[in-house]
Amino acid sequence: MLYLIQGFFFQEGSQLGIGDDDGDLRVFIRDAMLYTMFSGIIGPDPGNPEKFIGSMTDRYGESQLKVTLLDADIFSFTKIYARRDDSIYYGFEKYPNGIWVGKYHGKMVGVGKAHCVLTIVPKTFLEPNVVWPKKEFTELV
Repeated sequence: MLYLIQGFFFQEGSQLGIGDDDGDLRVFIRDAMLYTMFSGIIGPDPGNPEKFIGSMTDRYGESQLKVTLLDADIFSFTKIYARRDDSIYYGFEKYPNGIWVGKYHGKMVGVGKAHCVLTIVPKTFLEPNVVWPKKEFTELV
């Protein structure tokens, strides 16, 4: 069994810009909520099928995931980017609507919030020549 993961992490930050104030250009700094989408896949570790590992990508690059807990209500992992030395720790709690809501922290990124969804797919999802049973599709309006 594999899990596809997709979500957003949020970072509080600042935005620098130039604005027009009655004909005068002015530099401004304002608070901003920055968000970044991520996606990846999680599956059993081939060396230890009792544990899960994965990979993820976002606008900052590729990363590897070491899952520390994945059960019905709690999901946590460590993310390590391919081109960086720091680790980022994520922890999520599953809400009744199926969305995982959590936080992350790391030395280089500080703390922030994150939301994600996990979708269970069969291992054959990654096989390009698998034959899927046909399903009747309704026409979209």
